[in-house]
Amino acid sequence: MKTLFALLLFGIFSNAFGQEIIRSEIDPSELFPKHTSSFSKPEKDILEASFLKNQTTYEFEIIYNGDVIYRDGIKKQSEGNLSDALNTMSRLDYNINFPYETFDPAHVLEMIESRILEIKKIGEFKYLTTKKFRLVEKNINGDYNIYEMLKDKVEIKLYRIEIQK
Repeated sequence: MKTLFALLLFGIFSNAFGQEIIRSEIDPSELFPKHTSSFSKPEKDILEASFLKNQTTYEFEIIYNGDVIYRDGIKKQSEGNLSDALNTMSRLDYNINFPYETFDPAHVLEMIESRILEIKKIGEFKYLTTKKFRLVEKNINGDYNIYEMLKDKVEIKLYRIEIQK
């Protein structure tokens, strides 16, 4: 009887306090809140939207041959710089290291020749490092594009992480 009561109690509390993590793929423009000009007073709705984005977790994945080879969180925008577009973009700059064996040799050669990767060696260990790259770039039309390492071989995806009750 005590065991049945304990199981029933456990079931009630686990359902009441259980949370689910939802990962949604996003468009790169979601990472950029509206800005005010540098010389004007920020509007209330722009401030609230910016603070809300700072409470949201974003991450990106680098996928090669269908396998995730790298995953990291996207840096938050600093709250005091709502009008600073340079700050917004610089938080998306990354240097990433991969074990040398991660990519096929032909793809490594292609990325070294196009200056996407360079080879580093520490003792006997060789690894590949990206030169500082910007995860998302703004093009001439004002649209945001995700960085492309090798167009058809390496894919980068952006995600929003939410906790549902």
